[in-house]
Amino acid sequence: EPVLLDANGSRDLDGDTVQYRWFQYREAGGANRAAEAMLSATSGLSTTFTAPSRSGEYHVILEARDDGVLPLYSYRRAIIIVAP
Repeated sequence: EPVLLDANGSRDLDGDTVQYRWFQYREAGGANRAAEAMLSATSGLSTTFTAPSRSGEYHVILEARDDGVLPLYSYRRAIIIVAP
């Protein structure tokens, strides 16, 4: 079943524009290092995670970067456990 990952409500305290990037952190998650999850979008405020047929732990990262003179980055991780 697809899982919605949503960053709505996120903002930059200085009012800078923020770019959002979603990606799977494949090095984490133990036995599923080789299994690739499907993300419906790799940018924007939300994405949908669809797990492959392999059970286990999947890590999805949200990177937020502002457009300031010296860009600031922030990261969040969603850990999704897929049961057999």
